[in-house]
Amino acid sequence: MLDVAGGAEEGGKVRLYAALAIMLVIAAAASFLIVPHGTGIGKCNGMLFASSKYACLTNLALQLGNSSICGTEPAQYSDACYSAVAENTSDVQTCSGVQNATQRAACVLDIATSTLDYAACAGIAEPYASQCTASIAVRLDNASICSSINNLTYGAECTSIIGTKEALETGNAQYCGSVSASTDKNATAYVLENITSLGMGSATLSEALSTMLLIPNITITSRDVCYMELAGMTLNSSLCSGVSQGYALSTCEIEASSRSGGASSPANYTAQLAACQSLGQYANACTNSLMLEHAISTRNATLCGELPGSLTDTCYSLLASTYNDTSYCDYITNASVSSQCTQRA
Repeated sequence: MLDVAGGAEEGGKVRLYAALAIMLVIAAAASFLIVPHGTGIGKCNGMLFASSKYACLTNLALQLGNSSICGTEPAQYSDACYSAVAENTSDVQTCSGVQNATQRAACVLDIATSTLDYAACAGIAEPYASQCTASIAVRLDNASICSSINNLTYGAECTSIIGTKEALETGNAQYCGSVSASTDKNATAYVLENITSLGMGSATLSEALSTMLLIPNITITSRDVCYMELAGMTLNSSLCSGVSQGYALSTCEIEASSRSGGASSPANYTAQLAACQSLGQYANACTNSLMLEHAISTRNATLCGELPGSLTDTCYSLLASTYNDTSYCDYITNASVSSQCTQRA
């Protein structure tokens, strides 16, 4: 007797196995299209999606150290490929394959500064070439390299940073004479920032100088910074004679003469405030800069609230960034400024 139930059951199994087989064939075909078998460029070129294909080619170029593979990619992908291979091999020549001028300059700058090869900087356009050369000159502590910089602003900043550094390292004020006397506040701020990042000079004086640069109508040159930092370090107020501007000169003398405990001790805050009152038109600016400096060095948020105008928020922001404490940002009532404060802290 025909086993109808058994036959039906067997037929169902056949159909199920057939369906599974078809699904496996489809899956195998799909996997071949997405991740094809084989190795090298052939494997990458066989990939279905462009992003996967070019990522594969870039990885292969990196593995083999072969930038010619990058040339098989369109510019939107090849620039990153050339940059990655150049950085991985420290070969500045590979950067020439980068088509985007800004990315090519960044590629050269990264490798030149990491290898301290300032000659390589000449291969990119300005102002990147000057930035590149200046960065290497400062790291090598070689002022002669600064003279080869085409951009006068970067050349002056380069010389100023090295001159100030040498003055503070040797205690020799003659080096300050080579520092720029430009009244460009941005240039002065840049020099001061670099000296501070090198851990040189007085932290509190540097903070005071940074504050002065925020005050309108007050001018401080990079050369002033050099003489003021050196005077504060050596407690030699006679060095202040090299400072060009009235307010900066008075501040230099106060700073050098009010450190009763030595160069490393905080300046006498009360003595400085009293001295500010003798500065006439500069009295308020002097007082504000000292209050801001004192608030930061003593973590005194209450003192920030006593500062006029926008200096109050500047004070809170500096406290937050200096001590990595966003709670100081809560004192700022302006929502936008408070948000920026939080992001920077």
